[in-house]
Amino acid sequence: MAPGTSIVYNYLDYRFLNATERDFQLIIWTDDTYLRGELRSTKPLPMKYHIHAENERFVEENGVVYREGQAMRRCVDVATGNTVFTQCIRDNHAQVYYDTSHLEIVKK
Repeated sequence: MAPGTSIVYNYLDYRFLNATERDFQLIIWTDDTYLRGELRSTKPLPMKYHIHAENERFVEENGVVYREGQAMRRCVDVATGNTVFTQCIRDNHAQVYYDTSHLEIVKK
């Protein structure tokens, strides 16, 4: 089995499996607004990837608050800087278990 790692942040578990011949270093930090990360490799890669959230919102359904949105991956050609593709890698509809009194919530 290939080595891997996982991180947990804001009730979402990201898991990574390294099925390559390269070594990688995962660096994660937060700023005032975002969870940020960088994946470094021992050898240059032809593509780079940007992960970002889209369409995030909080909705209330039958008295329960959920966080909705999509995690998107954008693939960029390192040589040209052109976007090769953008795809949704996760559709999120997760129940919120923390205090939501300060959030803008849409009723469904």
